[in-house]
Amino acid sequence: KHRHHSMQRPTSEAWRDAKKAGKERLFWDHHQDTVVAIGPKSRVHIFNFEGQHITSMRLGAGGLERKCGQGRWRPLVGDRAQRFRACLDKSIPRDSHNR
Repeated sequence: KHRHHSMQRPTSEAWRDAKKAGKERLFWDHHQDTVVAIGPKSRVHIFNFEGQHITSMRLGAGGLERKCGQGRWRPLVGDRAQRFRACLDKSIPRDSHNR
C-alpha cells in the first residue's frame, strides 16, 4: 500500500540522485513538462520545474533509450537546466543532507 516505504520505488534517493546527476542524466519530458533525473541502479525520478519531487520508479532495460528514441525525453539544457538546479537546491528536504 505504501510502496515508497517498502523501497519498491526509490523515492528516498530522489533529491540526492538529482543533485548528483550530470547534464547527461537530466532530461525534459515534453509530454508531461517535467524533469527526469536518472540515478544509479536504474532509478528514475520525476520533478516539476520548481524542484518538487513528483514520483520515482525503476527503469527497465532499454527504457532510457526507448524514451529518448521516441523523442519523449530530451536533454535538459540551457536556462531550463540552470533554473531547475537552482530550484532543486532550494527544495531539498533538510533531512536528506544528513543521509
